[in-house]
Amino acid sequence: MPNSIFHSIPRNPKPVLFWTGAGISIDPPASLPSGYKLTKDIVDAFCLPETWADITSLLSQANFYGFSGNKKTFPRLEALLGSMVSIECNLFEFHPVR
Repeated sequence: MPNSIFHSIPRNPKPVLFWTGAGISIDPPASLPSGYKLTKDIVDAFCLPETWADITSLLSQANFYGFSGNKKTFPRLEALLGSMVSIECNLFEFHPVR
């Protein structure tokens, strides 16, 4: 690092908050899947074969938009998992302790 850059760093820097999205862990060394891929993989693994196409078709027809103003093309993972747990509990009349 050149001395000019080194000396320009404050000696007592203020706390910094890095506001990042889930995509920050896609690149190595973590190499984790994107939110889209993880959500789709879970649907493909635990639901009927046509479920992903049905979900994305319904979202497309519903014209949902996210906070950024972009059209939603796939569900949030936590919403999907919550729905799957709810369906599973109802199917087997199982009610988790809260």
